[in-house]
Amino acid sequence: MRRLFRKRPASSGLMIASFAPIIDIFTILVIAILKSSSTQAPPQFSTSDFMLPLSSQERGSDNRSTIDIAKDGIYYNRKKVASTTRWKNMKEPIIADLYTLILLNPPSKIQLRADESIPWNLIDKALMTAQQAGCTEIELLAQSRSSF
Repeated sequence: MRRLFRKRPASSGLMIASFAPIIDIFTILVIAILKSSSTQAPPQFSTSDFMLPLSSQERGSDNRSTIDIAKDGIYYNRKKVASTTRWKNMKEPIIADLYTLILLNPPSKIQLRADESIPWNLIDKALMTAQQAGCTEIELLAQSRSSF
């Protein structure tokens, strides 16, 4: 009986109280890890040079919105949106100016036309931009030299 009613040493309470900050730190770490993790893989660009084939057809259908990537710029429905040289070297996966224009008037179908000399990473950025803007049907067209 003596053991049950015996006073416990005061140091055991301090030991339990010293675990509270450690538990708080671990809780914050778990929350930070959960918030920073994602189920989707980050976008990756192809590092190899990708050559597009030449098209024998001169014109596509006219009832769709178009993104044209030429040597001097990126065009959305025949209006210049951005510079090709600027976006070719940028690390961002989405072309912001093009994204804004597509969101203002979202088409369900879009054609992306590019010359064979355009690097694949720029075409990939335009594809990702159209996809992130909500386009459900994207056509990739290779243009012949005479159509530019």
